[in-house]
Order: sequence, then structure tokens, then C-alpha cells
Amino acid sequence: MPAEPQRPGGIRMTAEVAVLNKLGVALAADSTVTIATINGDKTYNTANKLFTLSKHHPIGIMIWNGTELNTVPFELIIKEFREALGKKSKRSVKEYANAFVRYLRTKAHVTKNDQEYNFKSILTDFCRSIREQFYEKCREEKISIPQPRLTGDALRAFSLVLDEFEKNIQSSPRNRNLKNISANRLASIYPGVVTKIADDLFARIKPSSAQLRRFVKLLHEAVLRDIVSDDFAGIVIAGYGSQEFYPSLVSYQTDGIFANRLKLITKDPAAITRQNPAILAPFAQREAANLFMEGVDGSYQEAIDESVSDLIIGLADVSANYFGIQNSQKINKFRTDLKEMAEKYVKVLREARYDEVMRCLNAIKFLDKTEMAILAENIVSLTALKQKVSLDTETVGGPIDVAFISKNDGFIWIKRKHYFDPKLNPFFFKKYLETPKAS
Repeated sequence: MPAEPQRPGGIRMTAEVAVLNKLGVALAADSTVTIATINGDKTYNTANKLFTLSKHHPIGIMIWNGTELNTVPFELIIKEFREALGKKSKRSVKEYANAFVRYLRTKAHVTKNDQEYNFKSILTDFCRSIREQFYEKCREEKISIPQPRLTGDALRAFSLVLDEFEKNIQSSPRNRNLKNISANRLASIYPGVVTKIADDLFARIKPSSAQLRRFVKLLHEAVLRDIVSDDFAGIVIAGYGSQEFYPSLVSYQTDGIFANRLKLITKDPAAITRQNPAILAPFAQREAANLFMEGVDGSYQEAIDESVSDLIIGLADVSANYFGIQNSQKINKFRTDLKEMAEKYVKVLREARYDEVMRCLNAIKFLDKTEMAILAENIVSLTALKQKVSLDTETVGGPIDVAFISKNDGFIWIKRKHYFDPKLNPFFFKKYLETPKAS
């Protein structure tokens, strides 16, 4: 079977946090990078994910989940953008973000071959996901998988997986940057690529010809929607524009460039205002931050919500059996009423967690700069500790870089790792603030 495309250098399940109040924004990021290889996962604890976006103005950037745009390291792109920006400032964080996105589109040194390789990587990831969902469904329903061609129950199971995939596509909006490209146009730019990837990944468990055609059509459409692959890159830009008195934050997810378009998804921005005086925004692995904010582990709470709902709704059948009720209409009415009761109970729990979040934010709004930096660092550290005492791959860890950005003091490093000894390289710090002359 041909080798599947892989994106080198991808971060998986990193931990980064932004804490904002009226004094500024604290940013913290771990240093672990996890690379998937054919021999298993390989981790390094030296990755840089937190950078200044300007040498002269109070603005910073964090990268998470992916270290590269196509095959170009984000660290190189950020530093090139910073040099091009020079001493110029922008009026808002949003304007800095827009300028950085334009730079990604036009000057990131992404070649045509990089774009095609990136397109293949995205499609390969989607195909792997569908394949795993199919295997999982067969395990759940105890369906044996015939080889090399699917038949019977296995064929039906694959159709159900494609149905779910299609629902996901239909519920996802068309990506704004890809609106003027159709699925047919994409197929003409990269002829036969999707079919070949699907054929290769499903070589041992071939679906029917009709299913394969449907699958290929759905894959073309999925790439054009706001659905990202597992190897997407997250971008967080935070700080101040020249016309902003309080800090704000803008974040994106991107699957890189293909067909000469940057696939970019803009997430909800966050800004400190009089009505919104504190923000704690976790990125990538959020469990520790959610536990800190809500007082309960998210996966545990989800299990509670589901089990309580099942328990309450199940009382309809238990009661019917106990009281000997045979009227199916009454039983269904009872089940509907219990479902509404379960939804109200889950809503009460959700509101209780929201109250806990508000109490936490009410405390954060009074923290000083040092305490905000400590909070951001400790949330990342707690995430790393939780992984260390688990049996999972440690995808969070290493030194934690911490910075604080304020309106007047600018970008200040609180903790920062170097790949060199600063005492031996004074010329680096002398050169750092030099801005190249315009050519």
C-alpha cells in the first residue's frame, strides 16, 4: 500500500492559555511537540509557541496544534512578518491579525508543490477519520469486516458512516475564503487525487463503486467547509492596537493553503470592556482550565449529564412495567415529559457551572500583572502534570514560556527558554531592536 502523506512537525494537544483583565494580558505556552511517525509518536520539549509579533509594540502571538503552514515553519513566517512590520503600528489587534493573515496568503513562501502536498494531507486525514469511524461502528455492532470488498452488514455500516459525514458537512458553513471555488473546480485543479487517496486507504476493505463515488464527492465538499483536519494550526494574536485602551484577542484555525487559497476559520474574538472585565481563554487541551473555571472535569460532567438523562427518561419504561400500563400513547407521553424534565435538570447543572465561572472571572478582574502570569503558567503546568501521571503520551510539558503584555510597558517576558546562553550572546539582544532600513 502506498505511503500516506504526513505533515512533519505537527503539535498535538498542546496547552496554551491567555488571561486578560484591564491591566493587560498574560500568555503561557508549553514546549512539547509531538510528531506522528510510522514507528509511533515522538515528542520533543523544545518547541517555541509564543512570540512577539512586533519588536516595538504591545502585541504577541501563540501557535498551537500545528507548527507549520503547509511545510513552512510558523516561527520563520512570524519573524519575517515582524521584520517587514518594523516600527509600524496598527490601530487594533484585529488590524494586526488581518495584516498577518494577508502575509500568510501572499508571502509565506508556499510553493505549488507545497499546496498539492497539503491538499493530499488534509484529504488523507479525513479518510483516516472515516475509516476509524467505520471500524468503531463495526466493533460496536459486532460486524465482521469482509475483505477485500464490503458486503452485507459491513456495507450498510459504511453507508451509515457516510450519512453522518454528510450531515456534518451540511451543518458546517462554507469557508469564507473558499466560497468562489466549487467542488468540481477543486477536482479539476487536483484531478484524480481524492479518488486515489480513497482507493489507497480503503484498499483492503473496498466499498461498493457507488459508495466510493459518493465518498469522493463528499470529501471534495468537506475540504471547502469549516471543517479542519487533525493537523490544523491554531493562531492566537493578543495585546493592544494603538487606538485600544484595553487588551483584546483574535484567534484562527487554518488548514493551510491549497488551490491558491488560505483555508482560515475565524473564531470568536474576545476583548476587555467595562461589561467584560476579565477573560480566561484556554487553547488546545482545555481540561485543566475548564476544571479550574467550572469546578468539574468536562468529560466527567458530560458523562453525568448523559447518564442522568438516560436514567430519568428510562423511568417511563420502568413505571409502565411496574404499574402494568399497556397504553403505548400514555407511555410515550410520559417519556416526553421525563425528557423535558431531564433537559431542565441538565440546564440547572449548566447554570451552576456558569455561576462558578463568573465567580472565577470576578476574582481574575482584580489580579495584578504578576498574579495573572502565575495563573496562566499554573494552568498550563496543571495540564502537564495531569498528563504526566496518566498512561497517555505526554503531549504537554517541557519549559513553560510566559509573557505579559500591557499598554505602556509592552511585551514583557516573564519566563522564556533560549536555545543559547544569553550571557554568551550579548550581540543578539543588541541587534534585536534594530529595524532594517527600507530598501
